[in-house]
This record gives sequence, structure tokens and C-alpha cells, in this order.
Amino acid sequence: MAHKIVVTVCVVALTKQDYGELDEAIKEKLDALGDVYDFETVGKPYANSPDEWQPFEEGTPIRAYLDKANLKASLVSAQLYDPQRGAEVLKKTALYIIDPLVLTHTTKRERLAREIQTTIYNTEKAFCIVLPAELPAALRGELADVCINQLQSLHAIRDENDSYEWQVETAERLQSYLKRVARRLGPKADDFMLSLAQAVFAARGVARPDLSDNPQLVT
Repeated sequence: MAHKIVVTVCVVALTKQDYGELDEAIKEKLDALGDVYDFETVGKPYANSPDEWQPFEEGTPIRAYLDKANLKASLVSAQLYDPQRGAEVLKKTALYIIDPLVLTHTTKRERLAREIQTTIYNTEKAFCIVLPAELPAALRGELADVCINQLQSLHAIRDENDSYEWQVETAERLQSYLKRVARRLGPKADDFMLSLAQAVFAARGVARPDLSDNPQLVT
């Protein structure tokens, strides 16, 4: 069984307690969705911790997607807004998973639009923005525009790195993205091992094998 890749993750998402701090216009639109966005009920889609956010209808929390992608996540989401620990969170985090509704929160949006965005942009941290296709088209389009307007730096670099994913619409795409991040963050074979593997494959009649992943030699 493959060893899990250790990574520090910050889930920048709302919690059950955040409803009162949302923009009034967004509140009305979320209320119109009924129990899909019920801030009184755990998992609809929020909980007491950002890591328990369930962005898709299938009801899987973010932390479970990380586990399925072979990532052993050190989750620091709860410390993001701690005055004593927030700066250290920005420094340590290697992967940000972003809920665009945070950009409609009266106070938390500043943290995302400024410090987090700047950190990702300047230090090439991995990030994805989860914007479920299950949302009504009008609301989804509005949130997409909010992301473009408030996360302009991230939008500008969205295609420059395969550890960036501007819009994750489905559970399958999120899982695929996280697996890609796991491969990127995982151990790389050194030049000697690559040369050895190429020699072994060549001896077996395999010309110029693709060694983009770590080779595993079996007999």
C-alpha cells in the first residue's frame, strides 16, 4: 500500500456559525434553496469546522476527499483567524481549498482576498476553488464573478500551474485534482534511480519508457 503524502491543508470555508455575517442579498438567495443551505443542520453543507464542509450533494466532507487522494492532511483551518497563529498558518499551508461564499462574509472575505491570495500568488501554494455545478445557474454565475473580481491575482495565474484549479464543479473533479496534487507533492525518483530503471527496461526491450512517475520494478 502506498504511503500517504503528508501535506498541510487549510480549508477556507464557512461554518454553521457564519450565517449572520453574510451579505443580506446572499442570505436571501441561500434561504430560497431550502434545506440545501441550512445553517442550523450539520452537513447542509456546513458544520462547526471548515474541514467538515460538504460541498456536493453526495454528502462527503472535505477531509474525506483528502484521505481518498492518498493525502495525510495536517488540517490548520481552525487556526486561520486566530490572531496568534494566523500568520503561521499562511506560512505552513501547502494546499488551500476555497469556498467562494467566504467572499460574501463581512469579515472573513478580507482575509481571503488579501493575505491568502497574496500568499498563494507569491509562494505558488496549491489551491482550488470549489463551485458546485449543483448550485442554481444564476447564483453560481454570481459567485464566479465575485471570485474573478476579488481574486484577480489568482485568476491571472489559474492556468500557470497544474496545482491550481480555478473551478471545481463536481466531486469527481475534486478527487482528480487532489490526486494530482498528491503526485506533485510526493517523493521524486533521483537521477541514479531513473538511469537504473531505464537500463533495466532497455534490457527488457522497452525503448525510452515514460518515467514521469516513480518507477516500481517487479520481477
